[in-house]
Amino acid sequence: MVKDKILENLTLPRTFFGRSEIRNVSFMGTDLSESTLCWNDFVWVDFTNSDLSRSDLRAAVFDSVKFSEPISATPICADLISKIAIFRMQIFKVQN
Repeated sequence: MVKDKILENLTLPRTFFGRSEIRNVSFMGTDLSESTLCWNDFVWVDFTNSDLSRSDLRAAVFDSVKFSEPISATPICADLISKIAIFRMQIFKVQN
């Protein structure tokens, strides 16, 4: 078990995590590319801005895991969400 750790902005490509519980750990900004993260329980883990490209995450459990900032974190995204909602309402009105 890895618990209550801050492992941010590290370079850890091709790391193997095997059949473990990773709880309350921050990997923000960490390079985990090409890593094997199979068969693990990730609980309260933060992967925001981490590089998980070409990583294998099969059969892993993700409970309260964060992979990115909320989409409404930027004004541009919030505006886009608003426009999509208006567009959907217009489509709904046309269909009914």
